[in-house]
Order: sequence, then C-alpha cells, then structure tokens
Amino acid sequence: MPNATLDKPAIDCRDLRFRWYRRGPLVLDLPELRVERGEKIFIAGPSGSGKTTLLSLLTGVGVAETGRVSILGQDLAALSGSRRDRFRADHLGYIFQLFNLLPYLSLLENVLLPCRFSRRRRLNAGGSPGALAAEGRRLLAHLDLGDLKLRQQPVAELSVGQQQRVAAARALIGGPELVIADEPTSSLDMDRREAFVKLLFNECSRQQATLVMVSHDRSLEHLFDRSIQLGQINRVEPGIVRET
Repeated sequence: MPNATLDKPAIDCRDLRFRWYRRGPLVLDLPELRVERGEKIFIAGPSGSGKTTLLSLLTGVGVAETGRVSILGQDLAALSGSRRDRFRADHLGYIFQLFNLLPYLSLLENVLLPCRFSRRRRLNAGGSPGALAAEGRRLLAHLDLGDLKLRQQPVAELSVGQQQRVAAARALIGGPELVIADEPTSSLDMDRREAFVKLLFNECSRQQATLVMVSHDRSLEHLFDRSIQLGQINRVEPGIVRET
C-alpha cells in the first residue's frame, strides 16, 4: 500500500484531459491545479464547468485520458483500480451533496463506517471498539450533535442540517489528510451554511487536514484561504463540449 509523502502537495494536477467515453467530447482540459497541505480551498463553477468530472479524477474514481493526478504525493494513474479504492478509503474523506447516510444504521454507526473499510483510519481513530465509539462521539459533539437523545434518533428523522453534520463527521473520522466537500451546503439557509463551514474548518485544522469544497454558490468563498474559479482554468468552456 503506498504511503502519502508528507513533503508533497495535497493535490498536484498537470495537463489533465478527460472525456466520459472514447471519442466523446472533451469535458475537462486543465493545465494545472495545485493545493498545498493544510489549505482550505473553495472551487467555484457553474453547472457544466467540470466540477463533477474534476472530483471524479481527484478521488481516483475516474482516470484522466492524459496528464497527471497526484494526491498526497501519490500518482493515481500508477495504481490499479483496487489500489485506488484502498488509497481513497485510507486517505480521503468525502462529504456527499446528498449525504448518503444509511438509514438502517445509527448516527454513530454511520460515522464509524469508514473505519470498517480502512485499517489505517480505524487505527488513527483508536483501534478498539471503545476508542472508536469515543472518537465518533467526540466528532459528533464537536459538530453540535452531542445530545444523547439526538444520537439515539434514526438518521432519517434528523433535520437536513443535522444529517449534513453526521456526513461531515463520517468524512473526518480517522484523520484523512484530504477532505472533499461536494456542494455540502446547498440545502441550508445562509446562516446555517456559514456555521457549518466554520465547524468544518475547526475540525480540519485540528486534524491538519486539507479541505477542498466545490460549489456553484460563491457566497461562502470569502471564508476560505483561496478561491479557484474552475471556469477560468478549465479550457473547455462551461456548457460547451469540444470534439477532438
């Protein structure tokens, strides 16, 4: 299993080109994207600007037609599909736009789910069942979900904001070095959006994790260390596909 190289950037992409099917239109043409470790980055872009495609490449779900995707010092193209899956489970935390919580699991069980798939994150979170549960409860409390009665509710009965914070705790468990948030505030009003982002910042700083948040809503970008406009660095214009 590859080791993340500490002196390398969190994300280092060069000359990326991607299309969803062979001989199909080019949807991403990205000369460069570099994110340093510990940065909190906002990536903005309208629909059709390549956000979904970029996230697919950064997580190793998709593979670039040309160019390099280096995550935490690891060239993803050098890994087989199964090893990319393992790398993703060990080193990346992902907050889905629709949360993807499992309704038949409790709040705590949802949070601890990544530790079932990654020995590295399980050990980082304490290893033993008691230590894992304690770390899960700590994360939930830090994200304002510490009330015992609340933790005993089925996840389907939680508010959208509460489900969102459970999803964030799940992404953060076990200290992943890179946390990616895909439109995580799209269902919240402005006050709740900013409060959620600040909670996320605090936990990422505690864990020294790099945070990349992708959104079409630019109202929160002023909170981040740096903002990247995907439409400005992707040479395929939003809504336009290029045949090559």
